[in-house]
Amino acid sequence: MSAKILTNSAIFCVCLILIFAGCAPEAETPTKAGSIAKSVDLKLNLTQGDSVKYKAVTEMVKDFKFVQPSLDKMKEEQTGTWIETIFTQSIDSVDNKQNAVATIKIEAIKFLAKNKGGIQLDFDSSSEKNQGHPLAKLIGKSYKIKISSSGQVSVVDVKDARAVSNDKFVKSFLDDKSIQLRHQIQALPDPEKSKIQTGQNWSKVTTPPPGMLDPTNFEKTYTLSNMEKGKIAHIKMNAVPTSKAAEEKTPKTESGMGIFAKMFDSDNKWDGQLVIDLESGNIQKYNETLISTYVAAEESRVQVEGKGPDTLTMGLTSSSSIEKLD
Repeated sequence: MSAKILTNSAIFCVCLILIFAGCAPEAETPTKAGSIAKSVDLKLNLTQGDSVKYKAVTEMVKDFKFVQPSLDKMKEEQTGTWIETIFTQSIDSVDNKQNAVATIKIEAIKFLAKNKGGIQLDFDSSSEKNQGHPLAKLIGKSYKIKISSSGQVSVVDVKDARAVSNDKFVKSFLDDKSIQLRHQIQALPDPEKSKIQTGQNWSKVTTPPPGMLDPTNFEKTYTLSNMEKGKIAHIKMNAVPTSKAAEEKTPKTESGMGIFAKMFDSDNKWDGQLVIDLESGNIQKYNETLISTYVAAEESRVQVEGKGPDTLTMGLTSSSSIEKLD
């Protein structure tokens, strides 16, 4: 990936200031080749009384690197959070539209937070040295969420868990958006379009996650790649930038660099997968990861033979994953 050359040093400096100021089988359909393609109902089929242990990981990290070869200087920064949660999900009730209310019991937490000054927090609930931290008080606590048949999550009751502390990291961990990100499954089609055949795909247009340098919408394409044992669905996802409007329910994204984003060469890779048991509704594994990189270069004021231009590289990694533990 080649870097664009900025011809105006003032604009280049302005960029820096702006950025760093803050399911049962359905009917069989003959294919063209004469084989039979089975249609399955891609919905969560959660059952009252079921209890499953999961590990969820969410990550939002920004990277910054400024290299000045002629001066033999380099500056690097990394900010963001990485959170791992082990929890037990118990299904309290399921309505006639297959929407489930679940109790989430927190079993373990790891929380890493960085800012420009370095590591703010490196917490592990299994470590003796961390037992005095407010996050340790969350172990064994519970909250309730509602999970739709298509994997969307809304918060029902977090009052008791939030009451343990006013610590900023506890508040961050139990924020509505954090809870939704930790538990939601985006790789399932809308309920009215849930009957899918192997090899068939469907799309969703979404805004990029907060912190994206260029707030361009993305079109996610999901494909039912294969069915294992007639009940385990394997779904793959790939996303590309699009000019299409995002769905109304998609949250708005921060403005990022605005027009300055056009001065950078960009590379975006957003993919994921879902493996789900359609009989039980249990997720086997799920992940979606966006890696976005922006690069720009400017000829140095001090010309040194054999030395390249000053180069600014900025990146964003945004990911969420869920893995069944038992």
